[in-house]
Amino acid sequence: MAGGTGGLFATMKISGRAKGTMKIPSSMSWLLDEAILVGIPLMTMVVAALLYPAYLALRGDWRSWTVAPPTNNLQWRRPTTYFPFSLLFAGLAVLTAMPSLVFEALHWESARTFVWAVPFWIPMALLMLSIVWWPPFLGPPWYRRWRAAGGTRDVLPWTAAEIAAAAALPESRRKARILRNIEASKAFVQHALG
Repeated sequence: MAGGTGGLFATMKISGRAKGTMKIPSSMSWLLDEAILVGIPLMTMVVAALLYPAYLALRGDWRSWTVAPPTNNLQWRRPTTYFPFSLLFAGLAVLTAMPSLVFEALHWESARTFVWAVPFWIPMALLMLSIVWWPPFLGPPWYRRWRAAGGTRDVLPWTAAEIAAAAALPESRRKARILRNIEASKAFVQHALG
């Protein structure tokens, strides 16, 4: 370590260059920073709230979103919705931003700035794309089959074989969730055909 150990921070040389110095806290007091105490738990809850429904939807347990009636003006104009893809990339964007809180607590401004300047924008660009369009070949197999069958609100996202396979699952919360979703999907399709 270069420099003295006086004060809260000690300076460490990185790669032998004086230009690449970072301040490393000499104590664990940075863990008590508000960014860590409040930000990390709050962002973790937001990430879970975004990624869990995206996981269920893209896994195929929740498919009624494909045939649900439109809820906003943009959805009325499009026959297909890309909702879980948007949830997925919103969750990944928040997850990508989480290290910036640690860097802020450590006073590593260059690392925090880098997170917001580069990695954060990768899922954000995909989020913006998924709001208006998503290529079927980048979806899960069931989604590609549904899109190939028409991919609109009047096409059931469950095949007869998938419905039979869901009915044959062992009794569990997952089976009950899938069967409820199949019934909801059928009701939405009947309403669309109505």
